[in-house]
Amino acid sequence: MVTDNGGDCPSKNFEHGVCTGDCADKENLAAFFSELRAASPDMHLSIAAAASPFEVASSYDVPTMDAALDNWNLMAYDYFVSDIDSANVTAPNSLLHSLGIPGFPDNWSTEDTIKAYLDRGATAEKMVLGISYYGHHWYTPNITDDSWQKFGVEAKIEGKCCGPFK
Repeated sequence: MVTDNGGDCPSKNFEHGVCTGDCADKENLAAFFSELRAASPDMHLSIAAAASPFEVASSYDVPTMDAALDNWNLMAYDYFVSDIDSANVTAPNSLLHSLGIPGFPDNWSTEDTIKAYLDRGATAEKMVLGISYYGHHWYTPNITDDSWQKFGVEAKIEGKCCGPFK
């Protein structure tokens, strides 16, 4: 497929969407990478892989994909974002460990992402950690003290877009 359409790049990276219900693509995605590896054994293959431990379990056949991939580029960011309806409290974008704060998921961190891949058979040496160099803007009206600096403070969606860059 790649070479038939004029592709000659020795490296291909894929960003796969996440499962939102029926995860029938799990087997198809693994087969795609296996077939691509068999057809192009010298090609460098990697995937921009989801951070969610749920997505790891539901969307990826990790052992089959690990055999075909050269790298797992783990998108360890956007654990919490400020522009969706459920974003009603301040939270970190990229966190190393789970927060341990009531109301926050216990398995929702970079540590948990790495563990999810390892537990399902990913090779540690194939993991590349993607981290963000940005944050999210949380609108916390009527706060007059330093409590806006803490996680779990009540927040509101500001409008169509959050933050000063509209």
